[in-house]
Amino acid sequence: MFGARVAGYNGTLGPECGSKDLLNVSLPPYAEKSVPLRILYEKYGGCLTQDNMIKAMAVLQDYETREIVLGVRNIYVKNPDIRIRP
Repeated sequence: MFGARVAGYNGTLGPECGSKDLLNVSLPPYAEKSVPLRILYEKYGGCLTQDNMIKAMAVLQDYETREIVLGVRNIYVKNPDIRIRP
């Protein structure tokens, strides 16, 4: 599974803002694979905290050993610059 949730600086998790099922993804040992995840503003805009952070998490399981691996990355959303021209 691959998903993203709004998060606060202290680790509290908010609503889910994106997810993807990775059942059809095969990953050989010591390999890396890039899997895009679209996170729409409509999903996170209303619940983003003042920390502007989204936590992306991927959970993988080795079918032979049943070992589970968790990858976590914090994404900091930058507010756009506001420019006013008279």
